Amino acid sequence: MNAHITEPKESRVTVINELITGPIGSGKTFTVRQRLADEINAPNTQTWVIDLYTNLPDWSSKADRYARTPDAARMLLQDACAEIEDRAARIAELGLPEFVAGDEKHGLHLVVITIEETQAVLDDLECVRLVERMVRMGRKVGLKTRMTNTARPGPTAFGGSLVIAEQMAAGDVTELPGRSVVGGVTGRGKSRAFDEATARLVTGDSAASDSDAKAAT
Repeated sequence: MNAHITEPKESRVTVINELITGPIGSGKTFTVRQRLADEINAPNTQTWVIDLYTNLPDWSSKADRYARTPDAARMLLQDACAEIEDRAARIAELGLPEFVAGDEKHGLHLVVITIEETQAVLDDLECVRLVERMVRMGRKVGLKTRMTNTARPGPTAFGGSLVIAEQMAAGDVTELPGRSVVGGVTGRGKSRAFDEATARLVTGDSAASDSDAKAAT
């Protein structure tokens, strides 16, 4: 009798940056847990988590890296930026056109860095600068950033960084309305209010951004 051979499944985890946004009680942490559960068993994938509000305490033992204090978060981000530079040098030396997780030529995993309630981390100016480097350069070498954010786009969103605002708006955005853990608009189908508020932030129109943010809540 012939044995049944199951082909390995391709990972559904991509290197595209993710932003999960919505008001308190909208289900951001629930959504993050679903994404983390998907990637924990994905091949050639590592999970790093920054969790200053301790919304994901069980992931302290599941994640490859877990930070729950500001100092630990800063150190994790520093390590992420150092990893980006090391990977960029290795991939360039090999002459590879793009990053592919698990490629035998470099042996590098995809690293997904989840920052739960990003606004708490981006209160620190050094962390803002580190996250800017991470979201701008990480995707090219296999470091993906996932953020959750209670704040709507406005002059103080993302630590006031236009770099972070632009990079995260260009990725996959999940906007969760109301107080339900079900529903929301996923992928690139962002709401018009989100798009307009982010555009105001990127162009520096703070007053309009504040107005849009209030109208959308």
